[in-house]
Amino acid sequence: MIEHKMIDDINVIREVSRKYHSRGFSSSAFLQGSVVNTVDSYMNEQVHFAPDENGEYVYKTIDSRDLPKSHLMQLWRMKTIDEFYFNMHFYILDILHNAERTAQETYDIATGYAREFDPDYVIDKDRFFGMIDTYVEDEILVMREENGVKHYTMAPRTKLPSPELLRYFAEIAPCGTAGFTIEYKRQFVKSFFQFKHHFTALAFNDGILLDIFDAISKRITVVPILFDEGKTNEVVPIKVLSGTHGGRDHLACYDLVTKKFKNIRVDEIREFELGEKYDEYDARYEELEKLREHVWLIDFTERIEHIMFELQFEPAEDYVLLRLNRENRFGKITKLSEGYVRFEADVTNSYEILPWVRTFMGWVTKIELSNKEALKHFKDEIRAMNDMYGGNDETV
Repeated sequence: MIEHKMIDDINVIREVSRKYHSRGFSSSAFLQGSVVNTVDSYMNEQVHFAPDENGEYVYKTIDSRDLPKSHLMQLWRMKTIDEFYFNMHFYILDILHNAERTAQETYDIATGYAREFDPDYVIDKDRFFGMIDTYVEDEILVMREENGVKHYTMAPRTKLPSPELLRYFAEIAPCGTAGFTIEYKRQFVKSFFQFKHHFTALAFNDGILLDIFDAISKRITVVPILFDEGKTNEVVPIKVLSGTHGGRDHLACYDLVTKKFKNIRVDEIREFELGEKYDEYDARYEELEKLREHVWLIDFTERIEHIMFELQFEPAEDYVLLRLNRENRFGKITKLSEGYVRFEADVTNSYEILPWVRTFMGWVTKIELSNKEALKHFKDEIRAMNDMYGGNDETV
């Protein structure tokens, strides 16, 4: 039986995920045996590593179709914790479970608990009081002030949602580890939902996502520290944009140095330095929403490029039009005749929409782009496919 190892720094595992899940294969020397053993102990038979003759792990594979859920969610439950916080956590919750006490009273009772194990043990009062304040912020405890004296007790329990709702959002929503942990504790097993694929790497980013959402809710600035580049400019975090095709999350933010909007991939962010409250948050939010009216994926540049293509399909291929209507976003669809339609859109980056256009290639009869370089790139790709699979010169 493989022993589940505790994790000192989740960012070590996130670095593996970033290089292997999101970027493809990287240097084999990076994937060290200790990291392999930790990940392997949680994924069991779902992950496979292959060492070379030098013992370096060259690759690992995961068949996401066979995963009933993301096993990597469990890694967050196995984060190592300081012994002091571990003990004091249980002391505080036990003392305040059915009683209301001051921080000093709670400290005195906790000291009695500790000295049952070690008569000479002295609890660090500053750290202990700091834990109580943190638990109030996290809504684990509630505080009531009377005549200048603060009293604390356990927060009322929240009624859990239905198991099926919990299972669904534990899989598809950011910060699914919260739902996963509750589900694990309640041992929910059966589910009506089946998932074709699991983006297992996303589980590693839940910690940083919580920090992002916390900063957004408090409307404060942050300084992202990236794995490769270190500190970046101070930014205003505004939204998290999730890619449904690639399974990646991006932080949409406003750069306070360049005075422009930009995206940062969440898996590139190692940690944050917290800044100050940003008073113009609402104005930046509205500007971002206005800009997103022309953003196909993630490019927030202010230039606008026009794209037009026409599709022709047979009556039995009406599913083409159904899909075009479903996926067109802010584009305009015009019916030219029966089985013949035109699509037009103004986008910030033509290159972002071209992969989607290629999925309609069997029906495209005409295409025009204001970005001539993007149009040339598109036609060069079609010519290359034509040469590879054997077409005629009239294909392009």
